Amino acid sequence: MCRVDVRQDPGTPCAAFVRDGRLVVRLDGAEHVLVPTDDLLIKGEHNEENALVASAVALELGVADKDVCRGLLAFSPLEHRIEPCGEVSGVRFVNDSKATNTDSVEKALTAFRPGNIVVLLGGHDKGTDLTSLAHAVAARCRVAVCYGAAGERIARALEDEVAASGSGLEVVREPHLREAFSAACGRAQAGDVVLLSPACSSFDEFHNMEERGELFKHLAAERVAAGRLC
Repeated sequence: MCRVDVRQDPGTPCAAFVRDGRLVVRLDGAEHVLVPTDDLLIKGEHNEENALVASAVALELGVADKDVCRGLLAFSPLEHRIEPCGEVSGVRFVNDSKATNTDSVEKALTAFRPGNIVVLLGGHDKGTDLTSLAHAVAARCRVAVCYGAAGERIARALEDEVAASGSGLEVVREPHLREAFSAACGRAQAGDVVLLSPACSSFDEFHNMEERGELFKHLAAERVAAGRLC
């Protein structure tokens, strides 16, 4: 059995892991050093894990290393799933509208450098426990803009976590996604990512998560076309 670990070498004869920022697959003791994780178009530890599993299966079936690498580098993010959608003034926009639960948001946050994330959270309130989400957001994000029906409850959970942990997270409240996007842009700095990863369904304001993601992408495209954040 091939052991998979994105954080360390499991040390077994058959393993798939990340070492020195590169994907590595070891089969019966023979190592296949693949591509740098930074070169993958899909981001986040969960996607690195998926890439390792796919690589291990392909190599075991006899696919050549160069072809595995070519496939890894060509694989693009799916729409609304940690989807890059432009950059302006050194700030990247990423649409993760598919993140309709807290676990998805926590995974998405691992795709970006801690301290450089301006996250948009909110939507229809499903009454989900927010303890783990609040901890992850306070630990990794610089700003959280909370909006929609669930916005106030999320904001309060984040503020409680900030008070308990001493995090420097800034918590902002806005009524709807459009206003939340403007607030995020107003606080973003070069090197930041403005990330729509709502942790909620979209039905308070939109027909579905696709419509929500399309609005975010439209707003991002306007800023990119204008060449400025505000």
